Order: sequence, then structure tokens, then C-alpha cells
Amino acid sequence: LDQTLQRIEWIEKNGFGKSELSKLRIDARNAENQIKGLAEIADYSAELEWRKAQTFQQTGRDFEAFWAFYRLLNDFPDRKDQIEDFHYAAFVQASEIDFADYVIKLGESYILSEPYDKYRKEVTFILADVYKTEGPFERFRNLATQFVIKYPNDDFAGAMIYLLADAYSSRGEYEALSAEFGELLGLMNSGSVMDGLFYWRGMAGIFLEDYDLSRQSFTQLFNQYENSAYLEDAEFRMGVVHFASGDLDRSRESLISFTEKYPQSVLLGEAMVYLGDLYAADAEVNLAIQHYMQVEEHTELFDFIDHAYFQSARLCVENL
Repeated sequence: LDQTLQRIEWIEKNGFGKSELSKLRIDARNAENQIKGLAEIADYSAELEWRKAQTFQQTGRDFEAFWAFYRLLNDFPDRKDQIEDFHYAAFVQASEIDFADYVIKLGESYILSEPYDKYRKEVTFILADVYKTEGPFERFRNLATQFVIKYPNDDFAGAMIYLLADAYSSRGEYEALSAEFGELLGLMNSGSVMDGLFYWRGMAGIFLEDYDLSRQSFTQLFNQYENSAYLEDAEFRMGVVHFASGDLDRSRESLISFTEKYPQSVLLGEAMVYLGDLYAADAEVNLAIQHYMQVEEHTELFDFIDHAYFQSARLCVENL
């Protein structure tokens, strides 16, 4: 087609060979129609393959769905209006069947494709989660922290904070967790992730027995984020911090406030254990036993139930 069009242009410009001009124009028109027909066939083929991949996905044929989406991505690179959707579909399906190598391959290539933006946050989060499992740790850490800094108000950033905290905690690296989250707090003055950063620094302080750090972090959370999803847990942990640091009066005050404010909390059984211990320490035997007897109503954790029964029996024996 290109050669035919160039020949037509040359004849029209120079005036030679006009006798073949009509035939060349017919040939050019036929070639254009052939190309258009091929494009329509390709469009139809892509649509059929997309529907087939979706059918595999909807009927639980997950491995076949992945390969169908993956073929779409490789077989129809010229479908500029759909190629990002093909890429994302293959990536998500690889994640569904735990094809970690393909999740990493497709996730990294998606992020490096600058025109892609429709699913960038979702892809980054899923990729970070796989990095967290597959390692190395620094690769995961860099991707997660860069995302939090870039999108501090996004819901995925809050989930990324949890991934970071869980990764550090599972490695027992509470000092590193505290330092990392302290650095992030220093880089950001606002954002929906701030409450999570304060909460996890407070938790790190408990494990490090740095109770001043815990008190400061939880207090900032209470003062600045009264609607935080972390609030309930943090209020309980503050009572524990006071208990562990020997401030028993404040611990009792905090835990009583917690039980009144959150009567349906999953932490209520544990709170009753601490209150029982606090009343026992003050020789308030009846109140101690009363709280120990409520532990089993609010938790199925054997360690807490066992502690409550043992301490109740001890107090009964000692006060016969």
C-alpha cells in the first residue's frame, strides 16, 4: 500500500504515467479495504478471546483464565484502548492462583508503563504484598514506603501501613518499625495514614518496653484522630502500658473506661483479666473474683480463662 501511494503521488507531481493512475488508485483502495478487514477480524478475535477468558474466570477455571488473559496481552499489543485492561486482568488472575513469578513480572512491567494509570494503586498494593512474602525485604519496604509517601490519603496507603507493620513485627524488628514509622511521621503533616503510624509506633513501644514511646504515640492518636479505626485497640493498649509501667491507678481507670465504652469488644475478656489482677493487687477480693468470673463470657482464649480460674481459686483459698 505504501509503495502504491508513493507511486500515485509521484505521477500526480510529475505528470508521467497518468495512464496507470486509475489502476493504481483502485489497487490502493483495495489494499486499504483489505487492511481494514484484517483489523476488523483482529478486533473480533480479541473480543472473542476476552469473553472466553472471562468465562473461564466466572466458572472457576482459574488457571485457564490466567493463560487466556495472558495470551490477550501478548497477542493483541496494538489494542491501545484495551491493553491496560488485558495487562491488569492477567496480573490479578496470576495473583488469584498464586503465580508469584508472574505477579512480579506483570506487576513490575505495569508500574514501568508510564501511560498506565487506571489500576496503578491496586497493582502496587498487590505487588507489595507478594514482595512481602517472596522477599527480599528491602524491595518490599521501598515500594511500600514510596507508595505511602505519594498517596497518604488513599485507602490502599492505610492497608500498606498494615503490611509494613506486619512485616517488621513478624521479623521481630520493633526498633526498625518504630524508626521507620517515626521517619514517615516526620515526612508527612497530614493524611489518612497518620493514625496507623501512631498506633503501630505505640505497639512497637510495648514490645520494646519503651512505655514512654507508647504513651506518647497513643496519646497523639487519641487527641488527633477520634474516629480512627485503631482507637478501640489503642485505648485497651494504653491500659496495658500503664499496668506494665507500674502506674496501676491509671491502668485501672483506663481499663474501666474501656469496658464501659466498648462492651462488645473482642478484647473485653483480656481487659477483665487485667482488672481482676489490679483489684487483687489492692486486696479487693470480691471485685477481683467478680472480674475473673467474667473472663470466660468474653473470650475463648484458654490462657486468659486458665489465669482467671487459677487466680480466683488462689484468692478463695487465701481468704477462707
